[in-house]
Amino acid sequence: MRTSRAFTLIEMLVVISLITLLLSIASPALRASRESARGVKCLSQLHQLGMATDTFTVDHQERLPGIWGSVWVNLSIPDGGCWLSNPVSPATSWSAAPQTGVLWRYAGRAPELYRCPSLQTGALGSGVGSNGRFDYSAFHAFAGARITKMPKSSNIALGGYNSLEVRTPWLIEEAPERHINTLHVEGGFGGSDLIGNWHNGGGNLVSYDGSAVALRNTYDLSSYVFTATAPSGASVNLGSHSTGWGGWERR
Repeated sequence: MRTSRAFTLIEMLVVISLITLLLSIASPALRASRESARGVKCLSQLHQLGMATDTFTVDHQERLPGIWGSVWVNLSIPDGGCWLSNPVSPATSWSAAPQTGVLWRYAGRAPELYRCPSLQTGALGSGVGSNGRFDYSAFHAFAGARITKMPKSSNIALGGYNSLEVRTPWLIEEAPERHINTLHVEGGFGGSDLIGNWHNGGGNLVSYDGSAVALRNTYDLSSYVFTATAPSGASVNLGSHSTGWGGWERR
C-alpha cells in the first residue's frame, strides 16, 4: 500500500519563494494593464466632453466656450462664460465647477466626466492628486474662437519625437503640480502648465470635435510644445494665453 508524503519545510519554503518571485514579476505588468484600462476610460470621458463642445458650438454661432478668468469670457452674450465654472472669481471658481460651467448641460450633467479615473483626490493646493472637481483644462488660446477659424491639426514636440501631428487640442489632462491643484485651481491650459503623465507615462487630449488622442512620453512637457497655423497664416505657439476671448482670430 502506497503512503502519501508531506512537504518538508524546505520544500514548502521553496514553493513559497517561487510564488513570491512570480508575483513580483507579474505585478508591474498587472499594474500597467490596469492603468491602461483607466487611460481608455479617461479617453472616453474626454471624447464625450469633446462631443459636448461640438454640440455647444452648433447652438452658439460656431464659437467655442470661454475659459476661466475675466479675460477669456464674454459675459455680454448668452453662455459666454467659462466652459467649466462660473462665476469667474478666482476665489470661488474651482468650487463652482463643473456644475456652473456652460458645457454642463451639454455633457449630460455628469460630474464624473470631468475627473480622470487614475487620480485620487489630494489636499487642495498641494500639487498632489486631483483637486476633487476636475482634472482637465482648456487651451486659453482658443477661448471663444470660431471653429471655422480653427486649425485642423497641430504639431507637438514630444520627448523622443521631432514632431507629432494631431487634431488641434481643446481639452487636455493637466498635471496637478503645474498648476491645476496648486495656486491656480482653474480650467485653463497655457503658459507653464504641464501635461499629465499618469497613464503609463502619457496623457490624453481631445479636439473640439470629439477626436481624442492618447499621448506618450509626456513627462515635464508644458503647453509650449504645441504649435499651429493661426488665421493669419503664421505658425504660432499655443502656450500663449494673452489674446483673450475670441483672440485666436487676431493672431
